[in-house]
Amino acid sequence: MNNMVEIATEKEREELLLLNVQNHPAKDQVFFEQYFQDAFSRNKTYYLENDTRIYATMSMQEHPLRFQDKVLLCSYIFGVATHVDYRGQGAMSELMHYVLDECAQNYLLTFIEAYNPKIYEKYGFRTVSYRKKLHLSKRDIRIKDMQGISNHVDVDVMVQLYQEFAKRFDCYYLRDREYYLRYVEAIERNGGSIHFCYDEDNQPLGYAISYQKNEVVEVDEIIYLDSHTLCKLLRQALQDKENIIVEVSSNERIEKIFKNIVPRTTSCVMARINNVPLYEKLYDVKIRSVDEAFYKLKKPVLLDEKC
Repeated sequence: MNNMVEIATEKEREELLLLNVQNHPAKDQVFFEQYFQDAFSRNKTYYLENDTRIYATMSMQEHPLRFQDKVLLCSYIFGVATHVDYRGQGAMSELMHYVLDECAQNYLLTFIEAYNPKIYEKYGFRTVSYRKKLHLSKRDIRIKDMQGISNHVDVDVMVQLYQEFAKRFDCYYLRDREYYLRYVEAIERNGGSIHFCYDEDNQPLGYAISYQKNEVVEVDEIIYLDSHTLCKLLRQALQDKENIIVEVSSNERIEKIFKNIVPRTTSCVMARINNVPLYEKLYDVKIRSVDEAFYKLKKPVLLDEKC
C-alpha cells in the first residue's frame, strides 16, 4: 500500500469516528464520541484512504507533561485503527512511521495507550505504566461517616485537587482550568456524575467521576488525598447500587485497602524517547533505554488522559 497519509478535516469526521468505534473496546466508545465532538478540531488525526473507504487512522494530540523537575510538551498517540479488510497489510506501520517522524521533530517524548504492547515495541515504545480495575461491592466499602460529601461542581477545586494529588508522582500530565471545563462539559453530556468530598473546615479532599451502567457504577476517575476520602467517594458514587468498578493507575495501591480484591490489568501506557542525546543533555544523564530513563524517576508515574 502506497497511498499518501492525509490529515483529517471536518469532511472525514463521521467516517473516522465509525472506524474507531468499530475497532476499540466498548469502554472506549464514549471517549471517541467525545473526542470527535469536542477535540477533533484541536488535534491531528491522520488517515489512509483508497477509492472505497478510509481504511486506517490514528490521532495525535500534544499535552504539557511534568517529567521530573521540568515541564515538557509531549505527544500522545491514540485511536489507532485499521479496517478489518486491510489488517496485516502494513497500513498501521505506514501511519506510525509517518506520525513518529513528525513527533521526533517536535516532541522529546511520545506516549501511547496499548492493549497489546508488543505491537508497539518495534517502534521504540516501552511500557512505563499500567491501568487496572477493581470490582467492588457495597460490603467491601465499609464506611459510615459520609460528612462533607457534595455534588456541587467546582472546576477550580478540581484543578486544585489534581495538582495536590499529582505531587505524589514524577511524571504526569498537567491540567488547567480550561482542561477541566472541557472535561466537566463532556461528563455532563454523557450522563456522568461528579462527587466532591470536603473536611470539616470545608477544605477539598477529593473528587470522583462516575457513570451508571445498568446495575453497575463505573468510576472513570477518582482523585483523593487520603484513603478515607477514597472510600467515602466510592460509597457516594454507589448510591443505591450494589457493585462498583473503579479504574486507577498501577501505582495507586488501593487494593491494600480492599484486601480480598484482586485488581485486573486493563491497558498500559508506553513511552518513546524521540531524541536520546537531547534527553541526556536536558537531564544530565546517560541512558541506554526508555526503561532506564523511567527507572531513574524518584516517584511513580501517573499517565491518564481524559480529554
